[in-house]
Amino acid sequence: CEAKVREAITLIGKIGTKAAFNIISDPEGPFVGKNTHVFCINAEDGTLLAHKISAYVGFNMHGYLDANNKRPYSNILEIAKTKDSGWKKFMSMGTRAEKREKPELKNMYFSKVSGKKIVVCAGYWGGS
Repeated sequence: CEAKVREAITLIGKIGTKAAFNIISDPEGPFVGKNTHVFCINAEDGTLLAHKISAYVGFNMHGYLDANNKRPYSNILEIAKTKDSGWKKFMSMGTRAEKREKPELKNMYFSKVSGKKIVVCAGYWGGS
């Protein structure tokens, strides 16, 4: 997750946000793997900027509730105000293709894009 997030941040710096978001959002592209995918959130308002499921782009991540009725992405964005990167764990039911029958642990890595109001994330299911 950390390597893919760093790769996405480097791409944003090289080719700009619009072009990079197109590549990051490509469901068949290099930022979508078997066990993880990269997505980007507006650090100021929580809007999803890039995601492998195009219908999710524009969704406000402050509205996402985990299995414990908490807002993990609001927490990530709050942490990102004072810390460049980190990990957040939360219990999730998933969404659409990832939908779970019972809550499972989601491990989410996040990192800010220097000089931009963007937080890049990638996570995986499981672990402790």
